[in-house]
Amino acid sequence: RNTHSCSWVVILLLFLAVHIIHIVYQDYYTNIPFLIEQDNLSSRTDIQADFKVTLQFATTILPHLKGNETKTTYKVPERCECKVEKFMGQDTIEQLDLSLPWLDTTTKEYLINHHPNLPVNFLYKATREGGCSLLPFLSSIQWVNIYWQKMRLNKTAILLYSAFYDPNPGGKPCVRLLGVTRSTKPPAVWCHLWFSTQQPPVVTRITIIDHLDYQGLSSDRQMPFMFTCPLPSQVAHLQPAAVSLVHQPCQPATTLLQVVGAKERENSAYLNGLKPANPATAVKGWVPAVCGPALYYYHEDFSKRMVEWLEILRAEGIGKVFLYVTDVHPNLEKVLKYYEDDGFLHLTGYSYPPPYINEPSLRRLWTLVEQYKMFAQENIYFTDCLLRHMHQYRFIAHYDPDEIPILPNHHNYTHFL
Repeated sequence: RNTHSCSWVVILLLFLAVHIIHIVYQDYYTNIPFLIEQDNLSSRTDIQADFKVTLQFATTILPHLKGNETKTTYKVPERCECKVEKFMGQDTIEQLDLSLPWLDTTTKEYLINHHPNLPVNFLYKATREGGCSLLPFLSSIQWVNIYWQKMRLNKTAILLYSAFYDPNPGGKPCVRLLGVTRSTKPPAVWCHLWFSTQQPPVVTRITIIDHLDYQGLSSDRQMPFMFTCPLPSQVAHLQPAAVSLVHQPCQPATTLLQVVGAKERENSAYLNGLKPANPATAVKGWVPAVCGPALYYYHEDFSKRMVEWLEILRAEGIGKVFLYVTDVHPNLEKVLKYYEDDGFLHLTGYSYPPPYINEPSLRRLWTLVEQYKMFAQENIYFTDCLLRHMHQYRFIAHYDPDEIPILPNHHNYTHFL
C-alpha cells in the first residue's frame, strides 16, 4: 500500500475536527481574498460536505509558515561588474544540437522538457554569444543525483532543487528556491538574479528561510527549506530567467537554477480555456489540477490502478495531473507515457538527495526503515508542484494514487468550485 503523506493528512484532519476554520486565500494573480468559514465539519451539508473531502485543496497555495521562518537584514551592493567572455565553446553547442533520433528530439530539447531546474536556453545563448564572467559553466556546477545543485558555506552544505518566480500581489515580487540541508540554521546567503546572459546579475539577499516540515528541526536528516529572495524595486516589474546562490555578492557563481513561473495566470485555469476580460469579477468556471507524489512503484505493477485513478480524476473535472517520477514498473511506465502523450498528465523527474539511496530496491528498504526521512523529502516535491504550476491553475489539490475524492453534492469539481 502506498503511504505517501498519510501522516500529515491525518494530523490535518484531527486539527480541523476541533477548530473553527478560517482559510483565507489571497489570489496571487487577482489579489482577491477568498474566505471559507466552517464551524462544525460533521453538521454542515452541501458545500461543507464536499469541503470535508477536499481538505487538501491548496486554497492557501503559499502560506509563509509563520513560526518556522528566519528573517534577516542586510546591505545590498549597488552593482556587480562582469566581463563578457566566451562561454564553454563550440563543442557544447554541437552537443546540445545533437539529434537523438530514437526520441525524435535534440539534446537541447530533451533537457528543456525533462530537466526541472536547468536553464538550457539561457546557457545556450550565453555559449553562442558570450556570457557574463560571473555565470557558472555547466561543468562548474556541482551536480548531485542528477537534479540537485550543491553549494557549501563553511561547514554548511545546501542542495538546491528548483526556483520559482512569485508575483506576490500585495507584497514584493520574489524568487523562491527549494532545497535541503542538515543545518538547523541555514545561512542567509546572497542571490544573483539573472535577467540577461551578458549583463551583471541583480544582487539581493535571502530575507526569509522557511522550514517546510511538520517535523521539528533535526540534523539527523536532510531538512526541506524554502529560501525567499525579494526582487529589488528597480527590477520589480521584470521576471528573472535564472538565479544563483552565492556566499558573497558579485562573486562567480557555482549554482544556476531556472526560474519557473509567470506574471499572469494562464488560460488553462479557466473552463474551456476561456480567460475572462476581468478575471477579478467575471470567472464563470475554474478548472482544478492535482499534484501527486513522486512515484516509486518499482516492485509493484500499479498500472491498472493508475489508469483507474487518472480516469476517475478526469471524470470529476480535473484538468491536469502532475506527478513526480523516480523508478517505476515497466507497465506503469507505459501507462504514464500514454497519459503524458494524451496531455492529461505531466511528469517531472525527481531523485532523493544524498545520502539517501536512489537504487530502487535499496530505496524501497530505506522508505520502510526510515519513513520519517522520506516524509521530510515529500515536502520538497509537494511544494515544488504547487509553485511550479500556480500560474497555470488557481486551485490545486493533493491526492495520492490510493486516494479517490468523492463529491456527494456536485457533478464535478468545476461545479463544486
